[in-house]
Amino acid sequence: FIARHPHRNHMLFEEKEQVALRLNEVQSKLYRETEGYFEQTAYAKTVNQQLQEEQQKVMKLKRAVDHMEKDVQDLLAEKDTHIANLEASISALEHEKYMVKTRLVQVEDAIVDER
Repeated sequence: FIARHPHRNHMLFEEKEQVALRLNEVQSKLYRETEGYFEQTAYAKTVNQQLQEEQQKVMKLKRAVDHMEKDVQDLLAEKDTHIANLEASISALEHEKYMVKTRLVQVEDAIVDER
């Protein structure tokens, strides 16, 4: 068959060459695409890991801020209590001052009466 159709044989040989070239192109493209996929996958894993680390940092900072907010609330409550205690002390001292002044006037009046 091959010997009887040399023209057909030549065409088949050329087609075989073209198919082989196309196969090489497809294999090269597949290799490049696969490499690109692996590179992108590795990059995505790296980015994902970095994002997880950043998320952990954010959560730690959030917990720290929450703790600080509680501390501030406690300090504000202590301040309010301290102010109330100071106001009570001032009021008591003002009353004591009034009582001492009243007694002073009484004592002075008694001294004047004794003369």
